[in-house]
Amino acid sequence: MLGHQISIQPAAPRVECGWPGRPHRKRHAINSPGALRPSPTPRSRPLGWLPSAVALSRAGPVARTAPAALQRAAQLGPATEKLTRPPQDKDECSKDNGGCQHECLNTFGSYECQCRSGFVLHDNKHDCKEAGCDHKMTSISATITSPNWPDKYPNKKECTWAITTTPGHRIKLTVRELDIEGHQECTYDHLEVYNGKDAKAPVLGRLCGTKEPGPIISSNNRMFLRFFSDNSVQKKGFEATYTSECGGQMRAEVKTKDLYSHAQFGDNNYPGGSDCEWVIVAEEGYGVELIFQTFEIEEEADCGYDYMELFDGYDGTAPRLGRYCGSGPPEEVYSAGDSVMVRFHSDDTINKKGFHLRYTSTKFQDTLHTRK
Repeated sequence: MLGHQISIQPAAPRVECGWPGRPHRKRHAINSPGALRPSPTPRSRPLGWLPSAVALSRAGPVARTAPAALQRAAQLGPATEKLTRPPQDKDECSKDNGGCQHECLNTFGSYECQCRSGFVLHDNKHDCKEAGCDHKMTSISATITSPNWPDKYPNKKECTWAITTTPGHRIKLTVRELDIEGHQECTYDHLEVYNGKDAKAPVLGRLCGTKEPGPIISSNNRMFLRFFSDNSVQKKGFEATYTSECGGQMRAEVKTKDLYSHAQFGDNNYPGGSDCEWVIVAEEGYGVELIFQTFEIEEEADCGYDYMELFDGYDGTAPRLGRYCGSGPPEEVYSAGDSVMVRFHSDDTINKKGFHLRYTSTKFQDTLHTRK
């Protein structure tokens, strides 16, 4: 261009920042107005990724607070655990198996005892007793033995036998062999016999030691036995038999009750050689009423062989109401007093079906003892 002179000067040298020999990286000033932050390229990171110490040191003052936060969290860790972790449960089973005889199952805040197969939990919720150790006996005779007989019975054992026989008959218990831990009052291991259906009935005897007692007879058609052993001495135990015995004293009430000539009535004829006596007593101010359901006894003109006799009182010295044999039930019978005795006799020859009567209490009869 004419008339103008252009002067070109060399550019000033550019100053590079950084370590010698290390390529310079262009940076944007974070605090410069209008400066733009480069957008990082998205990159997938593995699960559980944490920034390295070098990366944190380069990230600036904001990012460098992360290690301090992690360190602080580590310091507060135990306290934080106490707030978030559920309370520790005490294991009651760890000491002496929780007092359980077989197995102890720990539950939150408590525990429970369990028994192995073939056993059931005792009422005390800790011991175990053999399943099926509570027996119900309905046969007219049987043998009863302690657990493991003839070997030693186990510790902490409780077994029961509830015996029921034909109404109007008693139960006769005979102990054939006895070897139970001895004590003056049989406080430890023992066999108890009750005159009734359960352990609430009157006690007929508590047995221990080695001396067999005489026969034990109930006053009615029920007897209850209970064997108990503690956690120490073990012995052989016991063997006993029971049979049904005819006779006994019975109480007449408004509710009708039954009486049979023999224990196997309905299944077999009465046995030979029977001599049975029943005393039926009513409450004060009442008499006894007898109503025969079945009657079949060997027949003879004077009823001299097999017969049934009725007495208006407690025994054979009271006035006799009659002697009966043959077929066909007698008429209804009423006592003049508060009791009636029934006597049954059979010889060793002909046996018949026997008799079944029902009795109840009734107001005193001022007329005849029998009526049609």
